[in-house]
Amino acid sequence: MECGNAHPQSAAATALSLDAAALVREVLRRCCARRAAAAPLDPSLPALNLIVAVCGRFFAQAQQSELE
Repeated sequence: MECGNAHPQSAAATALSLDAAALVREVLRRCCARRAAAAPLDPSLPALNLIVAVCGRFFAQAQQSELE
């Protein structure tokens, strides 16, 4: 899995420090891994999807395939 694509609204555009951007990427990686291993009816999926959507779209830290 590769995170950190250049998008018009990147982490730099949202005025995140390098440490904060790295933390967002790490949270996204962990959520993506947990989501991939989860059962289809896992009760944590809605929360994981929300975190992935916020990190991936707002901070532009995910590829489109990770958001689907």
